Amino acid sequence: SDTDIVMVTAGRFVEVKGHRDLLAAFARLPPSLGDRPLRLLMVGDGVLGDALRHQANQLAISDRIVWAGWQTDPGGYYEMADLVVFPSLERETLGNVILEAWAHRRSLVTTLSRGAREITRHGEDAWCVPCNDPAGLAEGIMTVLNDETLRAAMVDQGELKARRQFGREAIVDQYSALFD
Repeated sequence: SDTDIVMVTAGRFVEVKGHRDLLAAFARLPPSLGDRPLRLLMVGDGVLGDALRHQANQLAISDRIVWAGWQTDPGGYYEMADLVVFPSLERETLGNVILEAWAHRRSLVTTLSRGAREITRHGEDAWCVPCNDPAGLAEGIMTVLNDETLRAAMVDQGELKARRQFGREAIVDQYSALFD
């Protein structure tokens, strides 16, 4: 197929989100896998926007990136994703991107930020790599993109975890228990 492989990341363009590392990792990836071009969809905006675009130009990857801007409802972008990447740094607390990837049944590569360590299980519901490690992030992305069985298993487990631990019924039950 000549359909693009779309990697999506979403969030404010601020330091803690690790977008600089994602761009450095993306520059290490081949322009295509087989006959499928590899694209990065950057959903968001923020104070680092210009610096990130400059970095992409310096790395000669701008033609492979789509800058979608800030989206109040990014659901459609998750639906486009073949892979969701959450490259946050250590001090990041719970990332909604993780829950969104699971809710949209998308495979996920995440760094082991504080929040991700609490909710993800490496190789079960996400592929987890160290923070601040573009080479490791690139390797993790390639591992997941090249293993359809792994992607399918992680999608199933992620969706199950999102529903069981973070779905409406689970949250209402937790509030009910608290009030009891």
